This record gives sequence, C-alpha cells and structure tokens, in this order.
Amino acid sequence: MILGAGYSLWLCNRILFGNIKRNSILVFRDLNRREFAMFVPFLFLTFFIGLYPDTILNFLKHSFIFV
Repeated sequence: MILGAGYSLWLCNRILFGNIKRNSILVFRDLNRREFAMFVPFLFLTFFIGLYPDTILNFLKHSFIFV
C-alpha cells in the first residue's frame, strides 16, 4: 500500500511537471528567513493543539451559549 502511494505520487509528479532538469532545481531555495519565521508559529500551534487540545476545546465550549 505504501509503495502504491509512493508510485502514485511519482507518477503524478511526472505527468504534471515532466522531466525536471537538475540545474533548474538548484536555482530555487526552499525557504528563506522570512518564510521560515512565518512557518515556525504555525508549526508550534499545530503541535500544541495536537498535544493539548483541551485548552482550545474548553475555550470553545464556554464561548457557546445554549438557550
């Protein structure tokens, strides 16, 4: 199943982008400092909500008023 998913991603990449030359990949960088600085808070919040969901859920539970 994992090999099938990997093959599907590889095939989709080949169909959408074709053969990518290695020299063209070297021109682009993944993240610069500004993008990394914007990414870190989202990463922290994702892990925090994943590990301690009760903090957010308790806040949301008290915000709803049932009549």
